[in-house]
Amino acid sequence: MFKINLLCLLLMLLLATRVGAAEQIWQPVIQAQARAATATPTERQYQVDSQALRALLQRVSEIGGPGAQRIISLPMPDGSLADFEIYESPIMADELARRYPEIKSYKVYGIDDPIASGRIGITAQGFHAMLNTSQGRLFIDPQHGTQLSDRYQARTQNSAAATGYSCGVDDSTMPAAAANQSMRRPTAARIAGSFLRYRLAVSATEEYVAAVGGGTVAGAYLAIVDAIIRVNEI
Repeated sequence: MFKINLLCLLLMLLLATRVGAAEQIWQPVIQAQARAATATPTERQYQVDSQALRALLQRVSEIGGPGAQRIISLPMPDGSLADFEIYESPIMADELARRYPEIKSYKVYGIDDPIASGRIGITAQGFHAMLNTSQGRLFIDPQHGTQLSDRYQARTQNSAAATGYSCGVDDSTMPAAAANQSMRRPTAARIAGSFLRYRLAVSATEEYVAAVGGGTVAGAYLAIVDAIIRVNEI
């Protein structure tokens, strides 16, 4: 009987430590923002401990390799934190990875929401995530329009914070069965054995470099990396 009680106590301490660490990394911004009174569950601002977040991501190993860190808590638009399994999933060629060691990309699978999956990345421009969940597609990005580098926004795809960009594809042209299947990925799809790797060459126009890279090649490259991380998830 003593052993059972001791085991339960240890489990409680471990869970408390993990939850406490997650809360220290992501703190919802409430009442301190001008839009607090009108905030909706489709978007929520968070303050992040950037050093703690980067330290956590450094403990994640590449897909298939041994590693100590396998769980990450991510902020949701409703103010909650959701747990995901996380694995490093590099997208850069080896020579580029050596040139930009600070750029990392990861694959995540939902624990609280078994249907969920996504891609996240961290660069000099901050942390970015795109998640497909049972509640729809979610994004986590640096908060625009603020000088605070530790301010982030978690939002749904259709929230007011969206950029308004559209690829022009009419959803009605996609069969309902195919649309439902794309949003409900079975757990069996995670089984290893069908991993495919493609080599991709990307070029950018002068206008793109000026618009997203601040006129610098390095800045444009960071934006391209973030875009390809999300293309992988799609």
